[in-house]
Amino acid sequence: MISIPGYTLSGKLYESARTLLFPSAGAKEAAAASRQSNQHAADFHNGVDWRSILKTFRSISREIDRTNLIQTIMTCIIENAGAQRGILFLNRDGDLFVEAEHRVEWKHVRQPAPIPLSEFASIPSSVIHYAARNLRPVIISEADTRHMFSDDPYFAAQTKKSVLCSPVLYHGSLKGIIYLEHDSASAIFTKERVFIIDMLSAQAAVSLENAMLYTRLKESENKYRSIFENAVEGIFQVTRQGTFISVNQSLADILGYDSPGELIDTKTNVVDLFFFDSKRKRLFAQQLRKKGQIRGFEGNGKRRDGSPFWVSVSARAVFDAHGKIAYFEGSVVDIALRKQKEEAERQKKAAEAATHAKSIFLANMSHEIRTPLHAIIGLSEMSLINGVEGKHKGYITKINHCASSLLKTIDDILHFSKFEAGQVELENIDFTVPGIMKKIHALFVHQTMEKDIALRFRISKNIPPALVGDPFRLGQILTNLAANAFKFTESGRITIGAKCVARSKDAARLHFSVSDTGTGVYQTDISRLFNAFSQADNSTSRRYGGTGLGLAISKNIVSLMNGKMGATNNPEKGATFYFEVDIGCRDAPTRIPDIKKRTDGKTVRKDDETTKNHTTGGIRLLFVDDNAINREVMPDMLKSAGYIVDTASNGREAIAKAALKRYDAVLMDLQMPVMDGFETADTIRRNPGNENLVIIAMSAHAMEDSRRQCIHAGMTDYISKPVDMTRLNDILSRTGREGESTTGNASPAFLLP
Repeated sequence: MISIPGYTLSGKLYESARTLLFPSAGAKEAAAASRQSNQHAADFHNGVDWRSILKTFRSISREIDRTNLIQTIMTCIIENAGAQRGILFLNRDGDLFVEAEHRVEWKHVRQPAPIPLSEFASIPSSVIHYAARNLRPVIISEADTRHMFSDDPYFAAQTKKSVLCSPVLYHGSLKGIIYLEHDSASAIFTKERVFIIDMLSAQAAVSLENAMLYTRLKESENKYRSIFENAVEGIFQVTRQGTFISVNQSLADILGYDSPGELIDTKTNVVDLFFFDSKRKRLFAQQLRKKGQIRGFEGNGKRRDGSPFWVSVSARAVFDAHGKIAYFEGSVVDIALRKQKEEAERQKKAAEAATHAKSIFLANMSHEIRTPLHAIIGLSEMSLINGVEGKHKGYITKINHCASSLLKTIDDILHFSKFEAGQVELENIDFTVPGIMKKIHALFVHQTMEKDIALRFRISKNIPPALVGDPFRLGQILTNLAANAFKFTESGRITIGAKCVARSKDAARLHFSVSDTGTGVYQTDISRLFNAFSQADNSTSRRYGGTGLGLAISKNIVSLMNGKMGATNNPEKGATFYFEVDIGCRDAPTRIPDIKKRTDGKTVRKDDETTKNHTTGGIRLLFVDDNAINREVMPDMLKSAGYIVDTASNGREAIAKAALKRYDAVLMDLQMPVMDGFETADTIRRNPGNENLVIIAMSAHAMEDSRRQCIHAGMTDYISKPVDMTRLNDILSRTGREGESTTGNASPAFLLP
């Protein structure tokens, strides 16, 4: 047995051999040793097939693919080493893995998935670890006799004759291990074969390193090729003259071409494709040549079919070794969708600005029209109350009726504009259906006498006694439907009904209907009656007036309540308009106390929500308004209703009077010189004792946001001009001196002003 750890013949082969054979000698012995060494070298040289080795070197050095390279290395080593079996281990982050195995009887090298050395049993692992640790080859000439690795389990179980384990080194670091063995021949790995394996290992290390670099380069190329080909944005390279060198499919798609090659073949200048506007072309070219790069330059070009598109172009110049521009490269992003969104946002803002301007216009117009109407309606009502007789009574009655009709038209337009602007919000307060019906009856009772029409109410017993919702909006719908019924009915009856069609624990589906014995509606006209400004008869000779907004407003309210609305002709005569809405409900009603009157500075409440006649005697009010006519008309109306009234013409005067006298409530105009209503109310509330004073805003502004603004600013409630005394009485009766509104922020009445 011969074991030669660290035995290598590469590099200084002959010097090492001479030293090994003749460690020390005199001059004569040295000369003889030299001659003998030279003879050994000559014999060694003659024993090596250098032509075969060079051929093998070329085979290994030419191969760049890692898989093919490993095949070549193992085949060449088995052929030149005289081994029966060979295994290649490669270093992967400090651990050795079996990469390939070959035997003389196999036609092909086997390359399984990498197996860790620790999991590969058919190998003397102690030999592998020794060679890897010392970076030197291990040669065992008589493996079946006693040697330093005899205790390895592999040798105990296997009968081997010769073993060679050679490190594969690259610049002194371990790339892998070549393990060779022969079953039947001893000392098969001669000096010549060890020398050849040593040289092949060195070349294999270089080739493996190159193959690894090539693999990384190929992976990188594939990665960036994939990015290039699959990128959402268009990518390009162009010559200094602006023609395409390479493009990806996305750019071809953006420009309307089937393939990158088709686009390249056009030889079209990219600036002409990206920018339709000549000024943008020049600006892009100037900035790119001046700065060498440009980012996010937006352009509007034309596709192959002539259709326009929007793109954002980024580009940079690539310079050669002499500092001259070799070519340009960059990317293109289709921003058509972004431009559409920007345009939509611009149009949205323009629409919002127009809506806001319209709202301001309507608010101002409402204020300017309502202010004189307030005086006209108030003065005419006061004249009728004070006993005008004869034809003058008829004149004043007609004035009052015309002013009320004009006010109804203004209200319809304002309500419709609120829905258009999305400014309508539903309230949630306690109410009852009988309570709504009573107010409908009070509103139309005089028309039943004028036209000899019977007004009937049918309220089903299955309706929950306590409802939660917006009674003002429900009343508005029923008022519109009832007004239409009276308009188109000369005699007969009008029936208003209500029933519950579905019920859960806290919600109910209510069905309302208004049926008449009037003229009815053509079936073809029913579908368009709910459109804005639409009426059944649009001719110039039509008999009935109106704006055609009532049903459209009603349908919008019903939609807000998750409901539906429709109409049908009755079998005998007339028509029925109906709607269903979702309303909250509870098992028992919430009792709402009424304020009857103020006695000795205290508020007396009575728990009776059915009380009809409100006692106003003793209630002291401060009416604040800068309009002289309003200060004349409104106090007279209030005094006629039994209130004690003081007046103030501006904010400062109101503050002074509120500081000297104790009032139950202040009726505050909003638009005033010197101090507006908001500032005046805030100042009054700061005075000791007035922190919870009831302050009701009164304004000719009737827009939805006017009311919200007032409540948000701390007003107790809000009422629009012209003032409906029934509604004002209702507000005052349900609002205590402590400033607590028993209905939250809700409007307590729904009658038309």
